[in-house]
Amino acid sequence: EKDRQAKKGNIFVINWQNDGRPENLSVRLEYRQANTRERVVTKTQEYRDFQGYEKTVIKVTGDEYLRGGVVNSWRISIVRDGKIVAQEKSFIW
Repeated sequence: EKDRQAKKGNIFVINWQNDGRPENLSVRLEYRQANTRERVVTKTQEYRDFQGYEKTVIKVTGDEYLRGGVVNSWRISIVRDGKIVAQEKSFIW
């Protein structure tokens, strides 16, 4: 039962690419959950000297999901030198 609870949640799979020269990039997920209302939580994965295609997986599972509830709005950004270079967001962001 505990294992099943730990796997419950929202999983974001982000397919992206850098066609240019190798760079330091970040994939940033910002989200709001049903139980925490307007509080924004941020998760980031860093990529050093990255070039090519990537599939980034960011999970909101386990205690984080059980406490906060379902993710009801989100924004995903690719960031270079503190500037957003690509972004997707949910309809209600």
